[in-house]
Amino acid sequence: MSGTGSFASTGKYEIEAATLPYVAEHGVVYTRPWVVDLVLDLAGYAPEDNLVDVVAVEPSCGSGEFLERMIQRLSSSCQSQERPLRDCECSIMAFDLSSSAVSASRERAESVLVDCGWPRDESQKMARSWIRDADFLLDPDLDMLGLGGGVDFVVGNPPYVRLESIDEAVAEVYRKRYSTMIGRADLYVGFFERALEMLAPGGICAFICADRWMLNQYGSRLRKLITSGGFSVEAVVEMHRADAFQDEVLAYPAITAIRRTEEQGKVLVARVERGSDSVGALPEAARRVRSPESYDDALPVAPKAEHVVIDKWFAGSEPWPCVSPERLALLKRLEAEFPPLEDPDTVTKVGIGVATGADKIFLTKDPGLVENSRLLPLALARDTMNGVLE
Repeated sequence: MSGTGSFASTGKYEIEAATLPYVAEHGVVYTRPWVVDLVLDLAGYAPEDNLVDVVAVEPSCGSGEFLERMIQRLSSSCQSQERPLRDCECSIMAFDLSSSAVSASRERAESVLVDCGWPRDESQKMARSWIRDADFLLDPDLDMLGLGGGVDFVVGNPPYVRLESIDEAVAEVYRKRYSTMIGRADLYVGFFERALEMLAPGGICAFICADRWMLNQYGSRLRKLITSGGFSVEAVVEMHRADAFQDEVLAYPAITAIRRTEEQGKVLVARVERGSDSVGALPEAARRVRSPESYDDALPVAPKAEHVVIDKWFAGSEPWPCVSPERLALLKRLEAEFPPLEDPDTVTKVGIGVATGADKIFLTKDPGLVENSRLLPLALARDTMNGVLE
């Protein structure tokens, strides 16, 4: 929040910036460096590519965890092309409502550039041009980009703030501006919508964020926005048990990478349970998902990060149950190979199970024990636990 009393425009609604009440102490969770690297890798923000002529947005920069790694990669890309630093003036846009966070990020960005070999005066000027004391959700400069704007990457860790914790007048402005913010939506839902709408064709949004929106009611409109055309889910990495943040928080985090494109492609679904040593082959697997024509069908095996690649994603506003990569793969295979239970042509019979309590008498794995006509197939919940129907 700027506290200057100036106005931030939403295009149709205006509210005095000084009244914006959610501050840095609420909803800010700082990300560990190895997680930042994983997010950037999944997004394809790679120093070996031309990062100078693309636009990358960090919507809630805090003290600069994402910015530091982004600037290091951008600097490497710029130097490898033997281009001046001034060519990078439009390569990064970063936002924060906290003036103290903006100051800290600018100092950090300047220091990183100097460490990368750039002159201090140029580094200071670049840091100031990149980082804005503004509300990402309401900034008028971003409104001018419009739908399908010129942004190639939106990466970061958006704030976790329930709308009921925000001043009612401001929350109403957000709700009117962002149609996905329904019910008891968290502020990060608006960050997703804003990020997606500003992506250029082929652009990607990669956030580490609480994953409750993938499952609950208040995330239904956001899920429908993503799955109804124009976007493709590229990766979902569940990190509930990973040490992802600087402080211990109960946030149920996941990394999601969503690209602006007309057709839904393959999706990398993974789980990381430890630190940076558990990432395994996920970045390489993500590259293969992004560019399948460049590889054969064999995907690398990540020894510590469980992952699968599935061909078909969910539709409409239905939940995205991605907790177990193996069970999700089984679910998608069953959906692909068998008709729905309500299909009139199916011969599937659903029973309530064996209620006698005498399993040793009535359940068997021996097909020759009794007449074949007396045997019925039976699947128990435990038969699906390892991702293979047993």
